Parts: sequence; C-alpha cells; structure tokens
Amino acid sequence: LVQPPVVSQEVARNNAYAALAALKGNTDNGKAVFGRVCANCHQIAGKGYNFGPELTDVGRRLTRHDLIESIMEPSAKMDKKYLSEVLLLEGDEVVTGFIANESDTE
Repeated sequence: LVQPPVVSQEVARNNAYAALAALKGNTDNGKAVFGRVCANCHQIAGKGYNFGPELTDVGRRLTRHDLIESIMEPSAKMDKKYLSEVLLLEGDEVVTGFIANESDTE
C-alpha cells in the first residue's frame, strides 16, 4: 500500500486555488451567484448594496488567486473598517455595530 504524500493545508489550498484559476468561468453563473450571495454587501456597477467594498473593477485590482481566495474565504483579508464590534455596555446591554469614529472620550 502506497501512502500519499503529506501536504500542508496551505499547499493543498494553493493547489486548489490554482486549479480553480485555470478553469474558464461562466458569466451568467457568476452574475447569479453575485445576486444571491455577494450583492447583500457589495455593489458591481450600481447593483447590490454599498456596505462592503465596491467590486466593479475587482478583476483589475486582484490577481485570479486573490480573487478566488476572497470568494472562498471572504473574511481572510478584511479591511478593519468592515469588521463589526460587539460591545458590552453598562447595564449588561450588548450592542453590535461598526465603529464610525473613535476618540479619547467617545
């Protein structure tokens, strides 16, 4: 019995992303997935919600590998301004939201 070589998770992930990057995409399927999943937070050419980063020119900004990674692991490289915070206030009230401004007193 021949055992397959042990491959780290990072190598396996990079190999999978490389295999995906070599495939030819389907524009109609991509639009459908965007409408079902991505449009809840992102816009492309004015379609969707302006909550997360605007994606109209994402193909020019990211490599195919980085684009696939962003789709498969959307929170892997999130800008801090898109991360939500959970605060426990006096009286044990819990508030979840985004920090818009921060100062020494607020």
